Amino acid sequence: MKCPVLLVFLSCAVAMAQTVTAVQDGGAYTNNIAQGSVFVVKGTGLSGAGFVQATAPIYPTTLNSVRITMTAVTGGAVVNPLMVYTYNLSGVNQLAAVLPSTAAVGNYDLRVINGAATSAAFRTAVQARKPGIVTAAGDGSGPAQATLNGELILQRTSNVGKIGDFDTRPARPGERVDLWGTGLGPDVASDTGGTSGNQTAAAQIVVLVDGTSVTPLYAGRSSGFPGLDQIVFNLPANVALTCALSIQVRAGGVLSNPVTIATSTGESCPAPPSGGGGGSPNLTSAEIDTFVARGFYTSGGVSLFKSTTYSAAGAVTRTNSISGLFTRTSGADLGRMLRNQLPPGFPIPTITPGNCLVYNSTQLVDPYPLITRSNLDVGAQLTASGPNGTQSVPRRTNQVAGPTYGTANDFPNTYVVPGRYTLSGPGGTQVGAFSGTLDVVQDFVLTNPTNFVTTINRSVPLTVSWSGGDPSTTLTIQGVTFAGVVTTAFLCIESVGAGQFTVPASILSQIPATPAGSLIPGSFTVTVAGAGTRLPTPSGLDLATANNFWNWQFSPSFQ
Repeated sequence: MKCPVLLVFLSCAVAMAQTVTAVQDGGAYTNNIAQGSVFVVKGTGLSGAGFVQATAPIYPTTLNSVRITMTAVTGGAVVNPLMVYTYNLSGVNQLAAVLPSTAAVGNYDLRVINGAATSAAFRTAVQARKPGIVTAAGDGSGPAQATLNGELILQRTSNVGKIGDFDTRPARPGERVDLWGTGLGPDVASDTGGTSGNQTAAAQIVVLVDGTSVTPLYAGRSSGFPGLDQIVFNLPANVALTCALSIQVRAGGVLSNPVTIATSTGESCPAPPSGGGGGSPNLTSAEIDTFVARGFYTSGGVSLFKSTTYSAAGAVTRTNSISGLFTRTSGADLGRMLRNQLPPGFPIPTITPGNCLVYNSTQLVDPYPLITRSNLDVGAQLTASGPNGTQSVPRRTNQVAGPTYGTANDFPNTYVVPGRYTLSGPGGTQVGAFSGTLDVVQDFVLTNPTNFVTTINRSVPLTVSWSGGDPSTTLTIQGVTFAGVVTTAFLCIESVGAGQFTVPASILSQIPATPAGSLIPGSFTVTVAGAGTRLPTPSGLDLATANNFWNWQFSPSFQ
């Protein structure tokens, strides 16, 4: 269920007794809020029944007998946010408000006063900038609620048509796109409906289009709506054509939630590539429509893994493994999941080869919250036969979601080599017998692994070189640092056929250095997938696949 909104779509919480359960920004829906931004308070008993909305641009501090107070932990004057609405319908209770731009940065105790009742204090933090992009789903993930030339960009599921009076289609190369969000930073004029104008230079605002930096034409408040930001930019002329182009906004060095938009030279965006997205390689639009109408989708497959791990001291461990997973997926997000290019449970947008993006753990939102998954039984064990003999892949039955399949710890670390593998299952209580082949074209080898063992310098471009692998596929390069409960990472994509990729210093410098004396090192990985194949489909499944993966893992310090 979605709450009514102005232009900011807000997700909902279940209501009971008077309690504040979350304070989140009004774009990405993550903890901490920015000066001058729209934010939401979720909880129970926060307001009377019904929906009451204030009239822009002059928002009151009390609405429907409800007000919010914020007291700085260090003391000082109490901050009174401007009320946008109160909502309490069908068991859902939340408030929306604008934090005054004059509120100081720091930690606050927030309370909700509903008539004569006052909630317990809820600790939240105010920061200068925290950009959040509004999404079509209203949960901070997936397609952006973007506009162009007065037309709403409708993402993926329907490319051309209308929503109300708005025409809908993908964006075109070179075209102007307007993103909507909140959190670019303080603007006192906006608190009463005005705007101080373009903040691009002052706030160092950049739009990352598929990892490429684009300077906005305008980035600042939208006049008449306190706290609402508008980011206007032109798509590059050579932008990738896809149903899920990666978009992020950076303001003052802080990254927004990653979102997507659809791009095309015509009226529909290209379908997900063969072997790609949403956990649905090679699914046609007709197949997806059938599964959505039926209400569930069943899929599964077998994967061969070859991993190489380097310790901080340079010791090398090589492992091979085989795994199998077969699932039944249902829920209101089924259509979005199958049509998207994001795999289930993976909240980072896809990017095209040759590009990078940066994100942190506070920005990760489940892209498919309305999905239910359960694992399916395909028999007592799977079997793999290849150049180095035949191996069994036993069923593991102690999984909460149902059975999975995997090889034991003593599985030979030399089993996975180039060649043809026959992968089969005897059939079980939910899925019938199957058998098919997978060709591993050639081995993948990282040719400069010693560069990543101990230290990675964030101020110097980092080149990764390799040989082998399937040139028709892509590889991912990821670096992660850990600071307390927050992890920050960069992710780069390149075609295997390129042979090397250089991570720019501008990307590396955006992740924090490994804290001095930290017992938790950084993480650097290179992961490669084979081309994969579609197996003959057994009874009980809509899709069966097989693939092979290589993974190189390091634990360096980022300095």
